[in-house]
Amino acid sequence: MACDCKCGQVLQAELAELKQRRQELREAFKANKAHMKAAQKRKAKLVKAARQLSVSDLQNLLGSMTAERTE
Repeated sequence: MACDCKCGQVLQAELAELKQRRQELREAFKANKAHMKAAQKRKAKLVKAARQLSVSDLQNLLGSMTAERTE
């Protein structure tokens, strides 16, 4: 017995919506992944720069930070 309702069309429409949402989520995931990768690169540069600082550089930096707080 054939179904006279439009179940097939409704299911196809829902499937199309799900596919569209899936594509949107994939694109958002890729953008987030690229953002995280860029943040990791910035962090690596900061860590590398921090490792190159001498003890006197760190003391000067700490001194300037405490001077800013007292002003």
